[in-house]
Amino acid sequence: MQPPLVHTSEDRLANFSSSTVLLVDDDLSTRAYLAHLLTHEGYRVVEAEEGEQALALYTQTQPQIVLLDALMPGMDGFECCQKLQALDADLPCLMITSLDDQASVDKAFAAGASDYITKPIHWPVMRQRIQHLLKARQNLLNLRQQAAREQALNSVVRAIRTSLELDEVFSVATREICQLLEADRVSISRYQPQQQDWRVISEYHIQADSYLGCSIPDSDNPIAQLLKQGKVVTLETVSKAKDWICIPSMARAYPGSWLLVPLYGSSESAESVPPTLWGSLCLQLKTARPGWLATSHDLILALADHLSIAIQQAELFQQIQELNHTLEEKVQARTAQLDRQVQELQRLDHLKNDFLSTVSHELRTPLSSIKMGIRLLSSALLPSNGIPKPPDAEKVARYLNVLDKECEREIKLVEDLLELQRLEVLFGSQQPHWLDLKEWLPQITDPFAELARSHNQLFSLECPPDLPPICTLPEILRAVLAELLQNAHKFTPTDQLISLSVHNHPDHLEIQILNTGVTIPPQEQERVFEKFYRVPNPDPWRQGGTGLGLALVQQRMVLLQGSIHLSSEAEHTCFTLRLPRVLSLSSKGKSA
Repeated sequence: MQPPLVHTSEDRLANFSSSTVLLVDDDLSTRAYLAHLLTHEGYRVVEAEEGEQALALYTQTQPQIVLLDALMPGMDGFECCQKLQALDADLPCLMITSLDDQASVDKAFAAGASDYITKPIHWPVMRQRIQHLLKARQNLLNLRQQAAREQALNSVVRAIRTSLELDEVFSVATREICQLLEADRVSISRYQPQQQDWRVISEYHIQADSYLGCSIPDSDNPIAQLLKQGKVVTLETVSKAKDWICIPSMARAYPGSWLLVPLYGSSESAESVPPTLWGSLCLQLKTARPGWLATSHDLILALADHLSIAIQQAELFQQIQELNHTLEEKVQARTAQLDRQVQELQRLDHLKNDFLSTVSHELRTPLSSIKMGIRLLSSALLPSNGIPKPPDAEKVARYLNVLDKECEREIKLVEDLLELQRLEVLFGSQQPHWLDLKEWLPQITDPFAELARSHNQLFSLECPPDLPPICTLPEILRAVLAELLQNAHKFTPTDQLISLSVHNHPDHLEIQILNTGVTIPPQEQERVFEKFYRVPNPDPWRQGGTGLGLALVQQRMVLLQGSIHLSSEAEHTCFTLRLPRVLSLSSKGKSA
């Protein structure tokens, strides 16, 4: 079905011959004569025989011109003209009279007459004067309409220039267009290709019915197809083209004339022609008004162009805002990263200073003890005041024992420092061996069990009887277990438990070293494996150490291709070692 589509492109000139003429004269023959001539010219004639009747007919018929006799009984033409001018100052009044004196002429123009003609009537002259007055009136109305159009256009342009908010611009545009063109409803819809619909995002209407937020389907929509082709669509009578309207309630609410104009946004690329379809501008009437928009076609297109410019400006501004926001986020992220790096450098500097202080103390302490032991041993063996004295075997043995322990302590510290550096380049240089943990673990735990019992600590070893052998690096694993057991021994209170248990899993092996009576704070658990880090203690020298033990354990677990995990809560601290059943010879996964 083809609807009455009109694609307006030219303005239509007004047809003066179809105008309504109010003829007022008390002389019947004169009225009949003039009515006949006017009707023959195509005018619509309304007759009145006196002034009061003329005023009543004017209100009913709204004529475009009045032919008024000056001399009438009751209200004369001068008074009637004056009252008509009070009702409509632009209404042209042609005074017809037999009076030709200067006073009467002056009185007629003073009353508001547009022109003055004397009887007897010369029709060719009167016809030209009537057309001249109607043309002058039409020109005046056109000027006022043009001024109103320019005012509406300026309002929209000002809104676009002063605001980048589309809601505000659309609100001004719909209101100005609706009032200027005397529409019943003006709306703007956004085309949403992904959702396959057109959504009403702004509207201005005379009555309370609203379709704001309404979704208009895009498929099976002939109007949408024309808009996507860049065409301006005019429906002279919607009630005759209901099949073209996707929302029946809207067609029932506005069964008259419709106009739809496409709106465009920014192009996706510089070569994109035409620009991307953004949406549409829609004007609606409740009653059909043929030729309603013929004289306003250029104005509507100009407003649509300005709205498209506003849309493009808003999209460009939004893109700039998004770019600025992204840039600000990147700057903030980079600043935060630099702050973290500075904090990390400060922390590392603090750790370095703490480490140097710790190492200095740990190196100095055994040396001080060694120096003291040498002095005591010298006093026990060397003569005093040149007089030799017999050595005290018990003191000499005790002093030698102190010297031996402190030397071992000094050597252990140096070895730890060298081991830390050596483990970083040791990966791949060790050869794995098969190891039966059931027989191998007691060799490590039995001496430790004696040490724990000597300090009134409990110790247990749990190893499943069906535990299969594993292929690993025995010396590295021995160092790991020794460090963890020694660490547990240092921090476990008297009468508390230290246990080592082995758990067999299908794809790996777990070894757990657990001690009771101590809890590591959650905020410290993540840092215990850091180099040179020690859990804060009111007496940092009470247990000694350099903070390298657990760091060495973690490095050794890398060599073992395993992992170590810490859990500590409710006075239970557990280190869990996860080891592969077979150690790979290389990082490529080749099994031993």
